[in-house]
Amino acid sequence: MSLSDDVIITKFAPPVLRQALISRTDLMATILGTEAKRLSLISAGAGFGKTTFMASLFQAFGEQGACRAWISLDADEKNEIRFLKYLTTALNNDGIINTDDAEIILESQTHNRTSRVMTALINEMANNDRHIILFLDDYHLVDGPDVSAIVDYLLSHAPANFRMIISSRTKPSLPLSSLRARNDLQEITDNHLRFSVTETRDFLRVAHHLNLTDKLITAVQSKTEGWVVGLQLVSLILKDKGHQNDLLQVISSDFRDIMDYLADDVFALQSQEIKTFLVQSSVLDRMNAQVCNRIMGIENSREILEQLEDKNLFITPLDEENGWYRYHHLFQDFLRARLMRQDPDLKKDLTLKASKWFLNYGSATEAVNYALEAQDYELSARLIEKQAINLTTRGQMPLLQDWLTRLPPHIANERYRIPIYLCWALFHMRRPVEAASAAYKAEEIVRKHAQDNLLSGQQLQNIQAELKILKIGVAIASDDVERAKILCLDFLASDAIPKAFILGAMYNMLGYVCYALSEFDQAKDALLKARENHIQAGAPYGTVYSDCFMGMTESALGQLHLAHALFLQAEELACQDQVPGSSGAANARLYRGCILYEWNKTDQARELLEQNIDRVVECSQAEAPIIGLCTYARILQKTGEDDKAWQQLERARKICRDDQLYRLAILTDYEAIRFLLKQDKLAQATARASLAAISVDPQPEDFTLQQWDRVLCLKLLIKVRLLMALEDYDHALNLIGHIHRLASTVGRTKRILECLILKALACWNSGQKDQAQLSFGQALKLARPEEFMSLFLDEGEIIGQLLQAAMTHQQSTADIKGYIARLMAGLGNTIIVSSRKASGNSYLLLEELSQRELDVMSLLAAGESNAQIGQNLKIKENTVKWHIKNIFEKLGVNNRTSAVLAAQELKLVV
Repeated sequence: MSLSDDVIITKFAPPVLRQALISRTDLMATILGTEAKRLSLISAGAGFGKTTFMASLFQAFGEQGACRAWISLDADEKNEIRFLKYLTTALNNDGIINTDDAEIILESQTHNRTSRVMTALINEMANNDRHIILFLDDYHLVDGPDVSAIVDYLLSHAPANFRMIISSRTKPSLPLSSLRARNDLQEITDNHLRFSVTETRDFLRVAHHLNLTDKLITAVQSKTEGWVVGLQLVSLILKDKGHQNDLLQVISSDFRDIMDYLADDVFALQSQEIKTFLVQSSVLDRMNAQVCNRIMGIENSREILEQLEDKNLFITPLDEENGWYRYHHLFQDFLRARLMRQDPDLKKDLTLKASKWFLNYGSATEAVNYALEAQDYELSARLIEKQAINLTTRGQMPLLQDWLTRLPPHIANERYRIPIYLCWALFHMRRPVEAASAAYKAEEIVRKHAQDNLLSGQQLQNIQAELKILKIGVAIASDDVERAKILCLDFLASDAIPKAFILGAMYNMLGYVCYALSEFDQAKDALLKARENHIQAGAPYGTVYSDCFMGMTESALGQLHLAHALFLQAEELACQDQVPGSSGAANARLYRGCILYEWNKTDQARELLEQNIDRVVECSQAEAPIIGLCTYARILQKTGEDDKAWQQLERARKICRDDQLYRLAILTDYEAIRFLLKQDKLAQATARASLAAISVDPQPEDFTLQQWDRVLCLKLLIKVRLLMALEDYDHALNLIGHIHRLASTVGRTKRILECLILKALACWNSGQKDQAQLSFGQALKLARPEEFMSLFLDEGEIIGQLLQAAMTHQQSTADIKGYIARLMAGLGNTIIVSSRKASGNSYLLLEELSQRELDVMSLLAAGESNAQIGQNLKIKENTVKWHIKNIFEKLGVNNRTSAVLAAQELKLVV
C-alpha cells in the first residue's frame, strides 16, 4: 500500500509469546466477555506485563473470529499525521477495512484532513459486520493533544462493532470520566496485573521449571508484590539452584536491596564479553550494531545483540530490518549506575562517541542530547548553534529553550549567540522577563567582543539589528504593544540594512502591534512586507505567522472567509515544510477553529481547539491562548459543560496574571461576566466587574473616549451587559451608541455587529419593537455576506423572537430570509419559509447547490437509488449520501420526496 514505505511493519503485530504463559482466565474474561466496554484501559507501571497480557488478548480475540489491529507505539507517532498513517495501515492489515479513501486524503495537503481521514475510516468500519478490536500498546509514549483527539474521536463516533484496548504506564489524557459515566470504560490496573501466590507458583514452577518450596514462593511473591519483572529476575537467578538459601536471606531485607541483588546476580551469570557490552552500550537510548561497534571499538555487536535477544536479557527489538534495540528501562538504569560507579570518564567518552555517530547518522537532535548528557558543553554549544537557526525558522522554540538552559553560565557568557537564541525562544514562549534578561546578557557579551575587536563592522551591525528585534519581541511578549510600535518605528528610521529574516521578523511584529491597536491598513502593509522577506529568507515559520496575523486582521474587520483562507494557507505551509506539529501550525489551526465556531460549526471548531490549545499555550504570541481558551469556553457552555467552560476561563485568567498580560486580562473578565450573566448570577458578575474597576453607576468618563481603545471599550461593553441585566436600558443604549461610533471609526466589524445586536435586544426588551427590528435588520444585512452565526446565537432565546419578526418583515429580501432560516436552524427552531407566496412557491433555496449536487439532485428526481447514483457519477455510495445530506440542508427538507418537490418548484430539475 502507498503508506507502507513510511512505517515500520513490525509494529503491527504483538511480540511473539516465547514461553509458556500463565493462564489468567478470570482477568481475560472481563475483557473477552459479552459485557465488555468500548475502551479497555490497561494502566500500570513498567514491568507489570501489560504487553504480554495484551498479546494474549490479541490471540484470544483471533480465536473468537474478531478482526484485530495492533500498533506498538513509540514517541515518533506522537505527531498526528504519523499516528494516522500507522492507524490506517493497521486497519488495512488482513483486509479489516478498505482504507483507500483514507490514504488518499492522508497523502493530500487538504485542510481538515485529520477529521476527513477519521470519517473515511469510521464509515468503512460501519460496513464490516465483524467485531473490530484496535490494540494500542505503550500509549503513554504518544499521549498528547493530537493523538488523544484522534482516539477520543474514534471512541465517540466509531460504530458499535468497534472496541479499543490501550496499554499505558500513565493515565492517558482521554475523557475517562465521560466514558465511565456512559459505562464505556473498563480499567485494568497494576493491582489486577500483580501475580497472586498461585500465579507466582505457576510462573516459577511451570513456566520456568523451578522446583521451589512454598515458603520461598510465598516470600518472593510478598516481596515482589507480584511484579512480573521482579519475578522474571528471580527466575533467572534461581535457575542456579545453589542460590536459593542466599535468596531466602535477602528476602527479609528491603525490596530495593532485593532488586539490586537479583540484578547483580543476573549480570554476574554473563560472560565478561557480555558484561562489558551491556554496561558500555547502556549509554544508548536506542542502539544497533553500527553505533555499538563505533562507540566500543568492536566488530561483533550484531552477534552479541542477537545473543541478548535469544537470552531475553531485557532487550526489546524496535524494528526488523535495521536491527534497532533498546534495553528495558529498569535494566538500563541498573547498567548505567554500574558504569557510573566503575568508570565515570568512560561513560562520558562513550556518550561523546554516540553524539558524533548520531550526528553523522543524520540525527542532530540525538547528537545534541548525548553531548549535553556527556557534559561536553563546548561541543553542545557548537551543535546547538548549528541547529538553532533551523529550529528558530521552524518554530521549535520549546526544544531550543530546553537545550540552551541546560548549558552552564560560563558557556553562555562566552558565546553571544547562546543568549540571543535563548531570547528568541523565550519571547515566543511569552516569558518576557527571562527573555529580557537573555537580551541584556547578549548585549553585554557583544559589547565586550566589540571592545576586544572580535567582531567586524558588518557583524556588529547585523547583531545590533537582531538585538533591536529581540527588544521588540520582549515588548510584544509583555503585551506592551504601544512600546513595541515605537521600537518598530525606531528600527525603520535607523540606517540598519538587516538580513531578510530580521526584516521579516520586524515587519511581522509591526503588523501584529498595528492589528492590536486597530490600525488595520498599516497592519496589512507591514504583513505583506513581512511575508515577502520571510519567503526570501526561506523562513517558513515567519511566513506562517505573516499569514496568521493577516488572518487575525481580516477577522477583526469581519472578513471571515478571507481570514479562514489565510489561516488554512498558514496551516498548509507549516505542513508542507514538514513541521505540522510546530507552534505556527497550532496557532493557524486554533484561529481557524475560532472562525469555524463563528460559523456555528461547533464540532469542527472544538476538534481544532482541543488538539492545539496546549501547544499554543506553550508557545505563541500573547493573544492566541486567550482567544483560544475563551472560544473553547463558549463551545463548552453551548454544549452544557459549564464546569469545564469555567475552568477554561480561569486558565485564561491565570495566564494573564502569570504573564502580566494586563491588556488581555480584560477580555477574560468580559467572557467570564458574560458566562455568569447567562447563568443568572448577576451578583457574581457584578463582583467580578468591580475587581476590574467597572461600576454600573453613571461615570463622566464613560463618554469622554474619542477613539477606539480595546481595554476601555471592553470595559464599556461589560457595563452595557450589566446594565441590561439590571434592565437599565436607557443608560445601556446610550453606551451602546457611543461604543458603536468608536468601533465604526476603525472598522471593527465584529464589535459593530455586537453593538447592533445589543441595541436590538435592549430596544426589544424595553418595548421599542420598531427600533429593535431596525437595528436587528442592519445587523443581519452587515453579517450575512460573511455568514456570522454564533455572534447572534450566543445571545440566547430572545434572538429567536427577533429572527421571527425579521422573517415576516416586508423589507427582508430573499437572501436575508435564507440567512434568517439558517440562524433559526442554529437555534434549533423550526420555521416554515414562504418568501414566494405571491407566486405560490413554498420552498426557499437557503444556499446554492454545487454542480455535483445538481447532478445528484437530477438523478434523485429520476428515482435512482444511492448505489445507482454512485455508479452513474463514478463516486462511492458514502459520497452520494454526503451530497444528499448537503442537498437536504440547503433546501431545508428532511427526506428525498420533499427534496424532489422543492427542486422541481425551484426549477433546479426538470
